[in-house]
Amino acid sequence: MFEFESASFRLPSEHWLDETNERLSRDGMLPARRPMEAYRLWCIESNQSIGLGGEATRVIGEWFAKNTQYGKHVQQPFRQSVCFFDLSFWEISLPLVYGSVRIEPLKQIRGMPSALRERLARDAVGFEEYFQHFTAAYNFFVSIEKLERIKGDGESPLYCEFLAAADRHLLSATSLLLAENMKAIEDCRHVVELSLKAVLNVVRGIDESQLKRKPYNHGLPSTFEAVADCLAPEKMPISVSDLHIFPSIEVRYQATDFMLNDLWQAFKLSQQLATFCMKHVLTRLMKNKDREKPW
Repeated sequence: MFEFESASFRLPSEHWLDETNERLSRDGMLPARRPMEAYRLWCIESNQSIGLGGEATRVIGEWFAKNTQYGKHVQQPFRQSVCFFDLSFWEISLPLVYGSVRIEPLKQIRGMPSALRERLARDAVGFEEYFQHFTAAYNFFVSIEKLERIKGDGESPLYCEFLAAADRHLLSATSLLLAENMKAIEDCRHVVELSLKAVLNVVRGIDESQLKRKPYNHGLPSTFEAVADCLAPEKMPISVSDLHIFPSIEVRYQATDFMLNDLWQAFKLSQQLATFCMKHVLTRLMKNKDREKPW
C-alpha cells in the first residue's frame, strides 16, 4: 500500500536549504510554510518520490527549526492525528507524499506494540474503521496544503479562515486526546461548526454577519441541514442524528466527563465531516480558477 524512502535516497545539502530559504523569503512566503514548500521542491529537483516521515523530512524540518522563526512555534514539522484501539488513543504520523511513494497506514501508528498492531490488522471491523479515519485525516492534511497554495499569500476569504480555524481545532483535539483530556470534544464540535460554515459561505455566499445569527450561530443541526440541502443530492458523510454526541456550546464553562469511546466517535465524525467540506470548497475554488483562465 505505502512505503517510505530507503537509505539510498539523496538528502538536501545545507547549501541547497540555505538558498531555498532565501528564495522563499524573497517570494514573501512565511516561515511556517517554508519547510513544506522546500520538501516539495526537493522532491522535484532531486527527481525522487519521497514520503514525509523519513530522513529527508527530518533534515528539512530540523534545518528550518534551527535557522528560521519556524522553530519558535512548531515542535515537529509535519502532521499528526490520533486513532483509538484497545481502549487507548494512539498517535498517527501523517505523511504528505509527492510522487508514487506507497504508504502503509498501520506503520504510521506510533508507539503501538507489534502484537497489538497485528491484532488490529486481523480485526476486519477495527482495521476498516482505522483505514477510513487515516484516509480522511490524510486527505484533509493534503487539502489544507493545497488550499494554501491556491489562495496564495493575499487576504484570506472567509471560508479559508473557517477551514484554517477548523484545522487548528483538529490539531488541538489531537493533542488533548493523546492526553485523554475531555476538553477535546469541544474542539471537535468547533471543527464541525466551522467546516459547515465554510461550505455555506463558499456555496451559498452567506456572509459572516449572517452566520453569527440564528439559525447558524452555534446551531449544529440547522447548519448541518442547510449544508445538506445546498449539496443535495450528494449524501453527507454523517447524519444529523450523529450530532447528538457533540455537547452544546455552553459546556465549555462546565466540568465535562465523557467515555473515551465517545471522545473517539466525536473526533472521527468531525474529521470525516471536515474532509468532506474541504473537498467541496476546493472543488468550487478549482472551478472558479478554470473560469478565470484566458482561452
